[in-house]
Amino acid sequence: MSKLAPRLLLLGGLLMGLSLSGCSSPELGFRNTVPVVGITSPEDGQVVNFGDAIQFEGTVQDKQDAANSLDVVWESSIDGEIDSDAADATGFLLFTTSTLSGGDHVITLTATDTQGESAVASVNVTVVGGGAGNGIGEPPTVSLDNPVDGSTILQSDAVTILGLVWDEDQDPGTLEASLVSSRDGGLWVGSPDEFGRVEFETTGLSVGMHTLRLDAIDADDNRNSDQVQVEVIADARPGVIIEEPGEGDWFWNTDTIRFEGRVTDDVDHPQDLSLRWASSIDGVLSAAPANPTGSTIIDATLSAGFHTIGLTAVDSDGNEATYSMTLDVRDPLDHDGDLDGY
Repeated sequence: MSKLAPRLLLLGGLLMGLSLSGCSSPELGFRNTVPVVGITSPEDGQVVNFGDAIQFEGTVQDKQDAANSLDVVWESSIDGEIDSDAADATGFLLFTTSTLSGGDHVITLTATDTQGESAVASVNVTVVGGGAGNGIGEPPTVSLDNPVDGSTILQSDAVTILGLVWDEDQDPGTLEASLVSSRDGGLWVGSPDEFGRVEFETTGLSVGMHTLRLDAIDADDNRNSDQVQVEVIADARPGVIIEEPGEGDWFWNTDTIRFEGRVTDDVDHPQDLSLRWASSIDGVLSAAPANPTGSTIIDATLSAGFHTIGLTAVDSDGNEATYSMTLDVRDPLDHDGDLDGY
């Protein structure tokens, strides 16, 4: 091999490398942008009374991510995180709370996209009352004992809220106390009895998750609280169905017709439901209860005509449901079976 051969090979390799690099397309870089965040309620500098329901509204948007995929956190400089529900598809945020402590709050709304980029908006809110304390003495001792944290409550049921408040420096009956729901606002304001006991009964709490909080304030404006979270659910209407006879079936007015149905309820036992079989022509056919499995069976003879048959069930809270179907009952002495006009 000549001395020029290695040099020629090297030169050829360089030329090939330049040729390939010239044919390649430059890769475009991805640039992520931060979310856009805004708070529309409450207004900056708004002043509210302790225990009042405060409505929080905000908006979040992002050019790369869907609004409802952003991680969203509302926080208070005093109480910490107060909500973290995602925005809807349009980026709208809404929740209400009445559990902010007394004092000057900086409320922040933070949105974080899937790339970890965040943006923050903030407003100042002052909650008057609630007792920030003045450094004199110790705050009261507070325990909220009923309902139990994490329990489920029927909306139609009466709920007894029980708590205990104690203070080393003054009689319990001279303390100021209040019960607040995060959904329904203030429930009760007063003083414990002489033993520090707080008892309050309520019905009709709104359906949904509630944070129930018992607050107590002493003469030195020292405050303490305890809270539980409960879920209030609606008592649904009974389930009702007529299984026999079928829709549009026909019978003679001399026939004994067997009616079969089934009822259920999310709270009451089937046999405890109030039942009624009725015809639009002949009125009530039966009011006998169902058996423990929810089955209800009756036999009846009906007048000639087109009947709407209804099976109605009513639970112990007055929730009512009806299932209806139609029957054709014919008179054999007044029936043109061969359609000859006679």
